[in-house]
Amino acid sequence: MRKTRWGIVRNTYPDLEGTTLKDWLEWFPEGQYGRLKRSRPFEYLMELGEVRCEIIFLALDSEDDIKKLRSGQFTGFYFNELQYIPKAIFDEAESRTGRYPSPADGFATWHGVIFDMNEPSEDFWLVQMTGEVPFPRTCRRKNAPA
Repeated sequence: MRKTRWGIVRNTYPDLEGTTLKDWLEWFPEGQYGRLKRSRPFEYLMELGEVRCEIIFLALDSEDDIKKLRSGQFTGFYFNELQYIPKAIFDEAESRTGRYPSPADGFATWHGVIFDMNEPSEDFWLVQMTGEVPFPRTCRRKNAPA
């Protein structure tokens, strides 16, 4: 049995239900690929041959939501519309990957984070990390070039 556990994240439950989950069920219809638990957090259990994949749909939009990730054991995360997610949430989610499946079940052959997003504003943390725009003055060392 090949096991994985994924967190799928959107910033709010209305957006998660109205777009992300709706798209998921179009791509992976219930009955054909798995079944959906329709209480929050939504969970989809996919079982195909030797594959068992748990998908947990989470709404995370503020640093207060980090506690929803604590003690979580995931193979990976998918962020839908990353431009709405604070870096602290992204970092916490990334730190929870590679923890499932357990050593007794052979670990995952890959773990990590994937995402999609529309073009973000220049002050979005990921844009600043690419070096395409300068970090804000509040994040720079004193005497660092602008």
